[in-house]
Parts: sequence; C-alpha cells; structure tokens
Amino acid sequence: MAQQSDRSARKYDIILWGATGFTGSRTAHYLASNAPKSLKWALGGRSENKLDQIRSEVLQMDSSWEDTLGVVTADSSSLESLEQLAGQAKVVISTVGPFAKHGSLLVEACVRSSTDYCDITGETLWVKKMIEKFHDQAVANNALIVNFCGFDSVPSDMGAFMMTSYIKDKYNKPTKSVKMTISKMKMGLSGGTIHSGINMMEEKVSLKELSDPYMLNPVEIRGPEKFRFPKVYYDKDFGSWQGLFFMSQVNEKVVRRSNGITGNSYGKNFTYRETQTFSAVIGYLVTYGFMLLSICIALAPTRWLLKKVVPAQGEGPSEEQIKKGFFTSELVAEVDSDEKIKVRGKIHGSGDPGYSETCKYVAEAAITMALSRSECRSQGGVLTPASGLGQVYLDRLRAIPGAVFEVME
Repeated sequence: MAQQSDRSARKYDIILWGATGFTGSRTAHYLASNAPKSLKWALGGRSENKLDQIRSEVLQMDSSWEDTLGVVTADSSSLESLEQLAGQAKVVISTVGPFAKHGSLLVEACVRSSTDYCDITGETLWVKKMIEKFHDQAVANNALIVNFCGFDSVPSDMGAFMMTSYIKDKYNKPTKSVKMTISKMKMGLSGGTIHSGINMMEEKVSLKELSDPYMLNPVEIRGPEKFRFPKVYYDKDFGSWQGLFFMSQVNEKVVRRSNGITGNSYGKNFTYRETQTFSAVIGYLVTYGFMLLSICIALAPTRWLLKKVVPAQGEGPSEEQIKKGFFTSELVAEVDSDEKIKVRGKIHGSGDPGYSETCKYVAEAAITMALSRSECRSQGGVLTPASGLGQVYLDRLRAIPGAVFEVME
C-alpha cells in the first residue's frame, strides 16, 4: 500500500478518469488552457483510441503538453485494474456518473492506494455509503476523497466557508446562519444530472433518511435544523421572493457536513438555507411543480418515461449554450452574538453552471491537492470541498477568469 511519502515519485500529478465523456473532455480542455505548465497529467478511461483523440485535441490547443500529457486505460469493473491506475497519480478526478453505478470501485482503489480523489457527484445517498465504508480508512491512509466538486456543491460549500471564515477573522465569533439565493442563472439541461437523480430514486432508501438534514454528518454531531418542506416567501435581506432551488436538498447537507466534520467550526448553532430568486407567481409554480415531479419520479412508470425523453447520459447543451450560461448567488450571514451583525457576499460564474463552471471547479480542486497538498485543510477522509481543501482552494477559485467569490460588508 502506497504511503504519503511515496506520492512525490508518482508518474502523474493528476489522472482525469472519464476524459472521453461530455464533461470529462471539457475538463481536459480547461486543464490544457489553465493548469500550471509544470503539471504532469494523464487522460484516463477504458478506450485507448478515444483517449488518443482527446489527447490530440488538447495538443492542438497547446502543443507544449506533448511530453507531460499521457494516456492511461483501466477496466472500470476491476478493483485491481483501477488500483494500478490510481497508484500512478497523486490525484484522480472522476467525471463518470451516475456514481452509485460507476464510482464505488474507483473510490476504493484510491483509498487503498493512498491517492487523493475528487468528483462531480451530487448523489448524497452514494456519498453516505462511501463515508460509512471508507472514511476511517481514508484518514488512516492519508487519502483525501473529496466529493461534490462541481456546481453541486462548490458555490454553496465554499460560499459558506468564505462567509464563516470572514466572520471568525473579523469578529472572533461563530456564525449563527448563512443563507444563499441563486439570484440569476442560465444553464442547459444535463443528461448526467437527470439520470443521477433518477438512479437515486431507484435505490431502496427510507424517507426518514432522505429527509434528515444531517444525513451526511458524523453520527455524534448534529445541529438545530429540522426537516422543512420548501415554501415560497419574501425575504427582506435579499429584497425578493424566494422559492425552491432544485439542488438545495443536496447542497444544504454538504454545507452541514463541512461544519460537522470539522467539529462545528462554523458554530454549534449554525444553520444553512438555500433558495432561488423568483417572482411570486413563478416561485409558486416552480416550487410546488418540482415537489409534484419529485413525487412522480418515485413511481417506476414515470422514471421509465423520463429516461425516454430527457437527454441521454453523456449528452449536454451545445457549445454556444454553454458559453451563454452563467449564475450569480447572493449570501447573507449573521454573526452568533447579541448584536445583529449581518455580512453579505457574492458568488458568480461566467459559464454554464453544470458544465463550464463544474469543469473549472473540479479541475482546480485536483490542482489544489496535487500542487498544494500541505496547505489543504485536512489530510485524509471522505470529505467536502470546504472541510477537505479549505482556504487554499478558495484562493484558486478566486483566481479563475470571470469568477467571483467575495465578501461585501
């Protein structure tokens, strides 16, 4: 089993697993254009011919990668084969979902190889299983397993980290609450995200587990929040109507794990809420329409029909649609003190959230672990972006062209 001290001798800094897929190839293009030239990296997948095609695309973009960009193949159904792949790199990126179907063996291979790992999953049920199976071993092996490194849930998780860190530094106080609204957004339809959601509904799981706000937390560390049904309301801080944001149930759990796994570092009374800005009428239509759709997806015939009409796994919007995409989020945090002190923040992404921004976020997470490992917040475990990477990752996110992660008081 590889140890931390052996990592410097590994052939590659990063292996991008799933490089021939829709999101994987875009992540490869981002790395080619933005990664430090000292990076040694490889494209990973099952088909060498398809990987060679992506490699040729990258070299057409920038021929200087000729000597430092490799190709690595593996059998995705073989733990031994995936261990051989993982053992060649400091970090493995995975863009291959649904992760409940395709991700578990690779996580196990990385843990066993003491290889860091990051992915773009939004599947909380699967991540809970990975925590239960591999967290303790990942801690022992100094393997950072960082899930949720795409649009689900980097803006939420790193936004909460940004706000609570600011409050701690300026006021030397814990944070009582952070709330975030997606105030503006334009994004394309993601086949992968939809199929992952359908796959989650096909798993046998109790409603009690799904409705637990602290589902991802350590068993012994919970907080004050209870399950609540989405509602439409006017928020005075944001000055607008708020309704359901379709990924809030995932993102909120991730933020709570970041607080809990670090010993309630944000505050023992900390709460987090996420919504989307609408007009009142649209807010009601979206919120209760989505709730109705969620109930329908629980029925097998509805899932069968959806699979026929939604984009296929690996399909996504056009290049033009991706470039036109964007999102802006506003945050309000309240200091946990007798004084009513509130702090505002803003996050912005200049491309399609599900593709352009996701590729940037997961690539920068991998670069953070590969090149700034000693500065990461944790050294091992099945973790979140905030709890695993912390400030060094936030600094990299702020350096992304067109990105905004800022506190405005």
